[in-house]
Amino acid sequence: MVAEARRKGAPPAASAAEPQPQAPQQPPPTRLFLGGLAPDTSAADVAARFAPFGRVAACEAVPPKGEGEGACRGFAYVTLEPKDAQSLARCLSLVRVQRD
Repeated sequence: MVAEARRKGAPPAASAAEPQPQAPQQPPPTRLFLGGLAPDTSAADVAARFAPFGRVAACEAVPPKGEGEGACRGFAYVTLEPKDAQSLARCLSLVRVQRD
């Protein structure tokens, strides 16, 4: 069948054995736990720190018990949608974090 297509001038049909080019896969969103933060750290500060590595889908600087906005209990959660696998690897190598 392939030889027949070549004689007619049409390109041969792709066979199942030929590798197909694949688009680079974006890593899934990653939820990170950050500890040891200063009391005056805000969610905006944390989001700005992670923005170079991808889109910050969610960021929560946990306030002390019984308090509202303004203070940080010393930890935060960040959900990061990394640009690519290299961005995620670089982020995790530069910032000491523990995956949730």
